[in-house]
Amino acid sequence: YNLKDWPGAISAFETSLRYFPNNAQVHYLLGRSLVEAGQFDAALPHSQAAVKLNPFVAAYRVGLGEVWYKAGDINNAIAVLQEALRLDANQSEAHQLLGASFTQAGDFVAAVASYQQALVLDATNHEVSNSLAVVYSNQGNFEAAQDIFLQLVQEFPQNLDYRLNLGVVQKELGHSALAVETLQSLLELAPNYI
Repeated sequence: YNLKDWPGAISAFETSLRYFPNNAQVHYLLGRSLVEAGQFDAALPHSQAAVKLNPFVAAYRVGLGEVWYKAGDINNAIAVLQEALRLDANQSEAHQLLGASFTQAGDFVAAVASYQQALVLDATNHEVSNSLAVVYSNQGNFEAAQDIFLQLVQEFPQNLDYRLNLGVVQKELGHSALAVETLQSLLELAPNYI
């Protein structure tokens, strides 16, 4: 699991469940491994079992929320992630997934609040910063989005997505020359990107 060998982890946890079928942690880790392997339908019963076996562990609910989110069931994702946060409000991953779920649901105000709380808990999570800036863009708050994308490009100059996002926002703000410069720098890094 820690080596991100998902097939190996899945096999090991399936074997463990034969001997310990009521171990919530094993169900949880198997569910997370299956999610990482893209097997959301297979992950769901294990994530649900982890929550059923030990309903007071917020991380298990976060794992179930991730399954629901990645399977496209946004309403269930939001509900279970909110339950996780009632158990432990300091679950940064829950706030991040809740922000993504609210974004999918079109509730940008709630998405912003969730992403901001995730950043309070983990200010170094650049993917949350990127997601927050994307929501700002969706809201038409291009200035705020530009500030975040600019910081991300400065911190992670090789990340092409951040550079593309910055160029798009610069264009939306009417800064055509800056947008062209940003997008040209992207193409210099990766000529076949677009």
